[in-house]
Amino acid sequence: MMNNIQLNCNDEMQQKVLGVADGTITKQNEIDAVMEHLTKCTACRKLYEDFFEIAIDDEEVNEDYFGIDLEFKDNTFISLSPVQGLIQPAVQVLAQTNVPVIELEYPYKNSIIRIKIIYTNQQVDIALNCTENGIKIYLLTGSKFDVATIDNNTAYFSSIEPGTIVLLFEFKKIVKIHIKI
Repeated sequence: MMNNIQLNCNDEMQQKVLGVADGTITKQNEIDAVMEHLTKCTACRKLYEDFFEIAIDDEEVNEDYFGIDLEFKDNTFISLSPVQGLIQPAVQVLAQTNVPVIELEYPYKNSIIRIKIIYTNQQVDIALNCTENGIKIYLLTGSKFDVATIDNNTAYFSSIEPGTIVLLFEFKKIVKIHIKI
């Protein structure tokens, strides 16, 4: 369930939110504190999302954004939106016995990141594979904040509620996945 708590945030917190969004805040402890705050404060979360919505309209930033709408129906993922982005990622549905999975390929630097979305027990897990190790990925939903680093070509997030899921790759690339159940 999404936390829709409205905190009384002052201008300083809002400036920190924008500082994380635009990359001017680089200290890891400050970034983590702001990202955790975004899971609790709807006003700051909206401010953060609005920053990226405005940035997405800018052609320079547009190639760094990918969004997809998925619906989980009849034990299968269905893409509800055309693939967006400068380089169209390949979308492939993989069928395993009773484990629905969809796999996206997304360009990153000189590599490809494979994003597997796995549906289990009313939640999703996300497995990321890339040949480039050390990439830090931030996961942000309406109720969860987590950080993973690609190590041994893999990173993993588990027990994520369906809805809007934002993956930020070192604050350079944005993948926004909306899953409707």
